[in-house]
Amino acid sequence: MNTSFKTILAIIDRVVVSATITNTLFRESDDISDEDRQALETWAGKPLEQIRAILTPIYGKRHIASDPFADKSNTLTDTLVFWRYEDQLTPDIFYSVENSDYGQIIIASTTKGVCYLVFFSGDEAKVPGILQKEFPGSAIVKEKNGHIRSALDYLLGQPTGQVHLHIKGAADHLPIWQALTRVPAGKLVSYGTLAKATHRMAQDIGVAMGDNRLAILIPCHRVIKSTGELGQYHWGAKRKQAMIIKEAVV
Repeated sequence: MNTSFKTILAIIDRVVVSATITNTLFRESDDISDEDRQALETWAGKPLEQIRAILTPIYGKRHIASDPFADKSNTLTDTLVFWRYEDQLTPDIFYSVENSDYGQIIIASTTKGVCYLVFFSGDEAKVPGILQKEFPGSAIVKEKNGHIRSALDYLLGQPTGQVHLHIKGAADHLPIWQALTRVPAGKLVSYGTLAKATHRMAQDIGVAMGDNRLAILIPCHRVIKSTGELGQYHWGAKRKQAMIIKEAVV
């Protein structure tokens, strides 16, 4: 069954009753049709009962109880190679518009590494203008180069080698972004734990996450509140819920 991500978000909306800002109460399963239930379960790879459980603060609190930074054998940082983008440079920017499990994305790269990955649902003809605004003075080229291909393979869970990231942003944010890549898929971390691991204040974490131009690759969606509530996300709380559902290992 090939179900669009927009439809998946709509189904999640029907599953979750927003009794509070963080959506912690749920409808009875009768409120979702058999067709929608099948579509959601097929997309998520897990039954509706587990999906409901994943979206509760109980699940979140249980999963942030373990510290992902305590695992010294984590090799994700060996796969993702960080380079800092120098603002005074104007390298050529290569890009592609792709479909992902979480909606359409713009992914762009310099010759040094992937520099931009955001969710996008607009007119593809507007993409060059978006990138020109983000990277003023650079030539914008529609081409899926090797760095983009490597990143897409990585996102599919089929890494073919190192993925180079050419990251634009404040130097102080780099340690936070690097730490985030050590949180594996299916794991969650609290803002406090991330702040402690990077020797930063909690507000520094929020600013860095808001400035993240590499969605999914730098997994801000895996950071949740210490209460276990999933909280907000730069690209929408519903998308964050869906991403956590999809990645969860129950």
